[in-house]
Amino acid sequence: MTFTRSTRPITSHFTYEGKELSPTSKYTYLGIEINNRGLFKDGISALNHKALKAIFKIRSLTNQGYFPVQTHLKLFHSLVKPILTYNSDIWLMDLDQKRMLGMARASKKNKPYDLLDSIETTCFERTHTRFLKYTLGVYKSSSSNAARLEMGELPLEFFMKLQSVKNWHRIMSMDDTLVKESLLCAIKLHQNNTYSWATFIQNVLDSIGSNLKVHDPSPISKPFHLLNISSYLEKYYTQICLNSLSSPTGKKAGEGNKLHTYARVKKSCNFEDYLTWIPNFDKRHALTKLRISDHRLPIETGRYVGTPPDQRYCYFCPTIVGDEYHFIMKCPSFSSARVEITQSCTENLTDYTSLNSNAKFESILSARSQPVAKALANFCISGFNIVNQVRGSKGK
Repeated sequence: MTFTRSTRPITSHFTYEGKELSPTSKYTYLGIEINNRGLFKDGISALNHKALKAIFKIRSLTNQGYFPVQTHLKLFHSLVKPILTYNSDIWLMDLDQKRMLGMARASKKNKPYDLLDSIETTCFERTHTRFLKYTLGVYKSSSSNAARLEMGELPLEFFMKLQSVKNWHRIMSMDDTLVKESLLCAIKLHQNNTYSWATFIQNVLDSIGSNLKVHDPSPISKPFHLLNISSYLEKYYTQICLNSLSSPTGKKAGEGNKLHTYARVKKSCNFEDYLTWIPNFDKRHALTKLRISDHRLPIETGRYVGTPPDQRYCYFCPTIVGDEYHFIMKCPSFSSARVEITQSCTENLTDYTSLNSNAKFESILSARSQPVAKALANFCISGFNIVNQVRGSKGK
């Protein structure tokens, strides 16, 4: 295989022991495919395809509704994640370089660069969130970011970059070897403003505000410094995910962020307890749908047809916006179903009766108490059934 930046057919000829070797445009080495342009694009796609096969096998052997959520997660991290992230400490540099070019173009045009969107468009992140959405029981079109946060998951890129830094530190700590010599060559390329694996590592260190330099790993010679880098990377990706909840990401002007309600109750990247507390799949996924705006209330269905947010009226109250707050707290059509929530909150939430309506709404939707979470799940089941009946009768 001849490495080249050109897309023209290779005309080089090589012989070995008098026999001509057949040229190839890609080659698999140690389980990862690389093409003659030095890129890992085909190899990443091949790993993703293998991971999808593993997911299909898991789905065929487990029951979505009756298998514990945490067990699903454990299966993913044990059987699928190792496939998706195989050798990623090397090939992730391809995506990093592409992102740098994208950020440079956006800066040149004075446009903001959506970092989370660039993360979520990669095939391995799509496979990750696809599995999470299946486990939660929400639609494929629901928010990938919300699905991750609900299950306390960060983008796989976090793990990949951490492994990359560990690999860099391990190589730099070696005695003189061919591997270390290769890294030193990459460092020289980086110092000469030529993108290399060392550039990628430096970008990772810079992204978390570290003053470490790729040519000098001595400041992290102790194990706890590596733990600090892990902590900084985790905070970095957590902040990216949480910040996107309150950013204006509507596709149309004035549409706003569909997760603005979720942002009121989701303040950290942690596994939500109600996913364990509520074993019934139908009730659990109804609550998830309400929290991450994957429901069919007017505030969401109006988005599909371009109705302005302030005109997405309730199916029963034609002058009031039919959002999650109105659904849980005010709509008279759900008064009887709301009794269980009110009683449960009064009994299990401290000072609930003294809170204002907005604070009560956030306390309920947060689902921090097991009895309240179960009551809210029951309410979602009955409420969504009524909503679906009305939508069906109106042909919506």
